Order: sequence, then structure tokens, then C-alpha cells
Amino acid sequence: MLFSKVSRMERGSWSFTKRVVLATAVMMVFICLSAGLLAQPFIGFFYGEAFKNSVKALWWLLPGMFSLSISTIYMNFLAGKGMPLVAVIIPLIAFLANFILNLFMIPLLGISGASISSSLAYTSMLAVLFIYFIRKAKYYEQG
Repeated sequence: MLFSKVSRMERGSWSFTKRVVLATAVMMVFICLSAGLLAQPFIGFFYGEAFKNSVKALWWLLPGMFSLSISTIYMNFLAGKGMPLVAVIIPLIAFLANFILNLFMIPLLGISGASISSSLAYTSMLAVLFIYFIRKAKYYEQG
């Protein structure tokens, strides 16, 4: 939805995107905190003791879920602005980082290792996007 709106906007698309990011970040903090707090009783009740390790994996994955949700908004903005090369390179690097981290983390920590790898990759992707937008803020504010 953001992609189509941003691509049609002649002015104000960056301001609009920043408002969407802020609203999404607030909503995702609430969702992630709720999921983190409710995971143990919910999984324990519905799935039993056999799935208790999945709670830790979920906890490790929550920062990545937050980061990915914000990154997705930024990526839709970039796609709406003509899909600069950075919009392809950053996710590619995150994918490769996740893949390589999984090779080491899954044998060491199992499902929690996979969650940690994903969170590290997605949070790194968001950090790189922040740096990119800090450097390009004036450019995007003009159009």
C-alpha cells in the first residue's frame, strides 16, 4: 500500500513515510512486547512442555520482527522512488549474513540460533537503512 501511494505522490512522500514508520514502530513495540509476555503461557497451554524451547526462540526473534517491519516500510518507500540499487543490495547483504550466521548458529543453539541469526541480520539491515536515510534525508525531503 505504501509503495503505490509513495510512487503517486509528487511531494511529501518522505514526511508521509516517516509518519508511517513512527506509527508502525509504536504498534510493533506493543505487538512484540505482548507476544513476548504471552508466549510462555500460550505455548505451554496449547502445545505443552514439548514446545517450551520455542518460547526462547520467539523471544530471540522479536527484535528481528520489529526491525524487519520497519525495514519493509523503508524498502517500499525506495521502491516507490524508482528502486535505487541500495534497495536491492541491502536486503541481499542481510540475506547472505543470515545464511552464513545460520550455518554457525543453528548447530550451536538450534532453533534459538536461527532466531538470533535472523534478528542480527534484520537489525543490521535496519541500521544500514538508517545510515542511508540520514545521508540522503535532504534529497528525499525535497521530493
